[in-house]
Amino acid sequence: MAALLRHSFTHHLRELERLLWLAVTTTREPFVALTKEVEAELRLPTVAPEGEELTEESIRTALASSQGNVSQAARKLGLKNRYVLYRLMRRYGLESASNVDDE
Repeated sequence: MAALLRHSFTHHLRELERLLWLAVTTTREPFVALTKEVEAELRLPTVAPEGEELTEESIRTALASSQGNVSQAARKLGLKNRYVLYRLMRRYGLESASNVDDE
């Protein structure tokens, strides 16, 4: 239960349902357990190691070093997908990669 609570969901109910079904089908115990297969699917929350959120500067640096490629920048930042990075870009007013390069 704690592992599921720490997981950073992107598709909320559908993702939770998929993880629960995976746990049910891969558990060999008489109860649902955290199996290797489920553990492999769980992701860490999208925050920096000390629990601090990613800064605008770190996002700008990642975007610049990946030449504006949002998917590559998201991987460099340790985010699970580019949509998380898009939300962070919106939060900091970085609408597109071209805006980052211009400033």
